[in-house]
Amino acid sequence: SSKGHSSRRPRPMTTVYADRYLALALPGLLLLVVEPASRMRVWHAHPGAARSAAVLLVLLLAGRSAWQARLWAKPETLFLQTIEAYPSSRHGWTGLGGERHQRGALAEAAYAYRRALAIDPHDAHVHYLLARVRLQQGASEQALFHLEAALRDGPRHPDVAWMRARIAELRGRGIAARDDPE
Repeated sequence: SSKGHSSRRPRPMTTVYADRYLALALPGLLLLVVEPASRMRVWHAHPGAARSAAVLLVLLLAGRSAWQARLWAKPETLFLQTIEAYPSSRHGWTGLGGERHQRGALAEAAYAYRRALAIDPHDAHVHYLLARVRLQQGASEQALFHLEAALRDGPRHPDVAWMRARIAELRGRGIAARDDPE
């Protein structure tokens, strides 16, 4: 999070996928299509064909929606699609890292978090998440590096007390901070 960094530019609104905003425009779009089509002679000359075409269009759209809903039923698939469409999506990489971390794929989670940090090196929460992965992996030097970065970049992070305690513990064991190898 960028809290505590007033010198940084505000981030634009970003979402993983904002298809829900299309629902607001859909009635107007349908009117733009239906109104001119209703004036066409072919629609009046063949009302059965017109209804069939309308039903086919609705079925195609429903089928596409059902297909998309199945893809997005798994958050990891959603994040993979996000990254495929927007490779520089910090939210996509962070979400993918979270999903992989949750299922215990620590190397894959670390990779995704590192990709998110390549996009925004001052994202305190991603440093925090990567530190947790590194602690689980036993990579204390890297964990300390990311804990210190998280504390520096996010002094109001909700887990600041936990981070300070881990930093003190690692420093007390004589561990020196070291960034992840690229």
